Amino acid sequence: MAILELRSLCKTYGGENLAVKDASVAFDKGRVHAVCGENGAGKSTLLRMAAGLVLPDEGAVLVDGKPLAPHTPSGARAMGVAMVTQHFALAPALTVLENIALGERGPLDLEKLAVRVAAVEKRLGVSLSLSARASELSVGDKQRTELCRALLSSARVLILDEPTAILARSEVTVLYTLLRKIADEGTAVVVVTHKLDEIAEFCDAVTVMRRGVILLTSDVPKGDRSSAEKAAFMQDVTQQIMGEAKDVAKDRKSKEPGAALLSVADVAGLSGLSLTVHAGEVVGVAGIEGNGQSELVLALFRRADPNISFVHEDRHLMGLLLPATAAENLVLGDLDLVSRGPLIDAALLMAEAESRAKRSAYTQSLSLLASELSGGNQQKLVVGRALGRKNARVFVFVHPTRGVDIGAAREIHARILDVRDSGAAVLVISSDTDELRTLATRIVVVAKHAFAGEVPPDVPEEKLGRLMLSGEA
Repeated sequence: MAILELRSLCKTYGGENLAVKDASVAFDKGRVHAVCGENGAGKSTLLRMAAGLVLPDEGAVLVDGKPLAPHTPSGARAMGVAMVTQHFALAPALTVLENIALGERGPLDLEKLAVRVAAVEKRLGVSLSLSARASELSVGDKQRTELCRALLSSARVLILDEPTAILARSEVTVLYTLLRKIADEGTAVVVVTHKLDEIAEFCDAVTVMRRGVILLTSDVPKGDRSSAEKAAFMQDVTQQIMGEAKDVAKDRKSKEPGAALLSVADVAGLSGLSLTVHAGEVVGVAGIEGNGQSELVLALFRRADPNISFVHEDRHLMGLLLPATAAENLVLGDLDLVSRGPLIDAALLMAEAESRAKRSAYTQSLSLLASELSGGNQQKLVVGRALGRKNARVFVFVHPTRGVDIGAAREIHARILDVRDSGAAVLVISSDTDELRTLATRIVVVAKHAFAGEVPPDVPEEKLGRLMLSGEA
């Protein structure tokens, strides 16, 4: 039975940028329903309209057959629709309990709220440190805080936008176990994801979007995800998303590493790590989020070495000027390349921006503001800028393909291997073990804020998982 129904929704930005066109889909209680598609396909816009965050130009959002009114976030919450956005809406300086309180209406009583939160924790089988500040939380705990806040509002439709983008495999399983429990209680769970293996393993239904249009809505075949029926179905989903695509990173052989270009040791908050990266190699860093990776990146960033090019973990906080255009964001940090004297040359800026955009498969208009782009296209900007640094000899990528579609991820992987083959040293920090296996010459594992070991990319998944979780093989 459908709790949430979207009928003929349309949304255009700026009078010409079509985000969603005549989209109709229903989401049933008791099911986990995936929405997938290429970057800029309209997935987030569609569901933000469902959650009252975006007003549609045409069409209707129905909850239990009744129009969403008023069409606002509070109106949606009042009718039982809650959304956890891709970028967590937590105030870093506030505690977990105080952040949860931000979603409450009426007189505030933190003691009574804590009792209600405890009931939700028990229901989900999770435990939150209510006195911890949001800035101290791991990604997984931030997500569980957002889930708790959403479920406190008695949500009957729970929408999550790219919830597993930077989660390790073990955390992905934990999250979907929670979502299955929520669905089994009668909630409609909607998940935006680019990860097709998650759809095959955890989801009951899938909707595919491309260029603002819904191409397919179908049940996911039951049974083992390796079955022939499910494999054929997922291949069809892949082709609907992006057509036939060659894995441009596959079978690329690395050369013998050259001179050491990056060395780091004695990182505060990450004990036992002594790391050297050579010219012509990619070193991967694997680990559950929040086990010293941020401290490692910060230690490298503080060197202020112009030979090191970065893609940071948080593209909003460290990677983008959201009010600036895509072109301007692509050349940030290299304005001398596009200037004549004290003035920026518009023609030079556009030429350089176009060159960098090609490196990361960014195909949207360069005149769009970064704030107007999907999360995946924002990621392409920060990757394109990093790859375009002229004097960089060391590249540090943190979750380089976070939120990008399959085709773009393959292109970005290929460009990372290009800079490796050009003689650069590359460090890739990712919770996506498949990404590390694709790119890395060797993988360094961190666990419990300490170096846990170094393994080859063909290490058995079970051993790598144990190292990441416990620090022991």
